[in-house]
Amino acid sequence: MALVEQDKSVIQTAWFERIPVPWWALAVVLLTMPGWANDFILFQVMGWTFILGMIALSLMFLAGYGGMVSLIQM
Repeated sequence: MALVEQDKSVIQTAWFERIPVPWWALAVVLLTMPGWANDFILFQVMGWTFILGMIALSLMFLAGYGGMVSLIQM
C-alpha cells in the first residue's frame, strides 16, 4: 500500500484573508458613516438606497421562484 502525500499547493487561509481589500474599504466606510455623514446622506440617500434595494431583491425572488412578477402588491 503506497502512502499518499498531501498536496502542498493548497494553502489554508483565514476567512478574512480571502476577502479582497476593496470590500474591506467599503465595510469601513459604511460602518463609520454615522460618525461623519450628515442627515441628508444618512436618511435620504442611504434610506432610499435600502428601500429600492429591498424592492429589487423581492422582485428577483419572485421572478426566480415563481416565474412571474405582479407589481400590484407594491
